Amino acid sequence: MAFSSTSIYQQALEVQISFVVGGRPVFSMASRFAPLLSILIFGAVGLSSAPATEIDTGQSVETALADARRALEIAQIEQRLYLEVEYPKKQRCLDAQIELLSAEIDALKEQIREYEKFHRSRYSRPFLTSLQECKLALLDAELGLKDARADRSSLRRFHSDRMRLYELKVGSARARVVALDQIQYGL
Repeated sequence: MAFSSTSIYQQALEVQISFVVGGRPVFSMASRFAPLLSILIFGAVGLSSAPATEIDTGQSVETALADARRALEIAQIEQRLYLEVEYPKKQRCLDAQIELLSAEIDALKEQIREYEKFHRSRYSRPFLTSLQECKLALLDAELGLKDARADRSSLRRFHSDRMRLYELKVGSARARVVALDQIQYGL
């Protein structure tokens, strides 16, 4: 089974999974669960498709070991960056966005209450346009708040899956280093 030519990371970002056999697409899926499935599928395939002791024919054990150690370090750095930088930053941004939208909703509701006082008067009809604009802005803010809360929920819900993915990458890279160490030192 082969995968399409775009990288696994790009497929997860595009929220689409495609399986290709013999150059022809066999299965394609686009949904909101595609990133999670791509993590599970591509992570499992990535871990099982490359044996830990496989070395390119023109490559020495020392070079392969250096590459494996570099891959391990990269996996560890990616894991640390996600845990200490990306995840907290996304969480702070979403929390700030939720707080801002909540304040905007409160302000718009107050503004609508004030406009409705004058709108009921028969002499102040020009407020109709302003009132309608406030109601549309309120709806937009409420929908934005709903989306931000859903994004924050998804971020928290899939945090453990994302951490597990990084742990698997580190474990796979570590296993390759250990296997190459054993080959080099004849253990």
